[in-house]
Amino acid sequence: MKVQALGEAVDATSVANQTAVDFTGFTTPFMPGRKVVAVISPLSILSGNAATAATSKVQGSDDGVTYVDLLTCAAGAGKMAEVTLYNYMRFGVTVGAGSASTLNSYLLADSV
Repeated sequence: MKVQALGEAVDATSVANQTAVDFTGFTTPFMPGRKVVAVISPLSILSGNAATAATSKVQGSDDGVTYVDLLTCAAGAGKMAEVTLYNYMRFGVTVGAGSASTLNSYLLADSV
């Protein structure tokens, strides 16, 4: 299993997209068009269940300009789903949590 970070220790209180990862030059297992598992998970919760109040998304784009939602996590402890890898992938917080907490997002791929 190989892991590629889209965002680590991302502030869940502010609405912002992370810089997209450009997969156009990647080889196996992170080649555009392949199936991967996208993961969103809280890293730390400093005030009750603050991280789970944030809404966050994993998005993909063919051109690095227009993005589509692939995985949305709204007020949940975390989420994962199989998605198709695009040329560009990014993680972002779309609704802030309101108190200090952080989120992670990763892509998991079979190493074969």
